[in-house]
Amino acid sequence: MFGGVVLVLAGLLVGAIQALLATQLPEFWGVNTLLGGGVAVVMLVAGIVTIARPNHAIVASGVGTVTSGLALVGSIAGVMGGFVLGMGIGVVGGVLAVAGSYRHENRTEQATAGRQTDDGAASTD
Repeated sequence: MFGGVVLVLAGLLVGAIQALLATQLPEFWGVNTLLGGGVAVVMLVAGIVTIARPNHAIVASGVGTVTSGLALVGSIAGVMGGFVLGMGIGVVGGVLAVAGSYRHENRTEQATAGRQTDDGAASTD
């Protein structure tokens, strides 16, 4: 869950920097603005899905991590990756979300296995 929050914050940071650049530099409008806005939206959605649907967290946080990395690669086209800060925070958030989702899955599996063992033991007695 914490990783999803960090992904959302990274998406907001990339989007805010993109909006600031677009308003301050009129020549920045066009493909650069669309790319930056798209990267920010994908990072936001990935973070929200990671928080709202923990069973989809691995895929969503993976998408957020890859998108964060693409924000830096896309800096050639002007996306800027939130001046590298947004990209770094996004990658860290994605990694934290993946790690947290594995921990959540392990707890769920252990709880389910414990119930199955108890049920099986009760029925054989």
